[in-house]
Amino acid sequence: LGQTHFYARIYALFMSLTTITIKTGKTIVWTNKDATPHSVSFTDETILDSVVKAGAQVSATFATPGTYRYKDKFSGSQGIIIVE
Repeated sequence: LGQTHFYARIYALFMSLTTITIKTGKTIVWTNKDATPHSVSFTDETILDSVVKAGAQVSATFATPGTYRYKDKFSGSQGIIIVE
């Protein structure tokens, strides 16, 4: 079965997970490690478009193969998730 969850940390000016390839059905959990709010916002907002307060977490599970781009609207950090 392998790993089911992958973890990313949000810092002041970057995200620890910028590009990752995962299998369908896997979940990514973002944790805000900064003292200020950040966001995890996908180009397709139906996936996730959420403000993440300091110390909080958000997650998304990817059921459909594709390339998904996301960003932090506060810092401009960006990432790509490739789902196979």
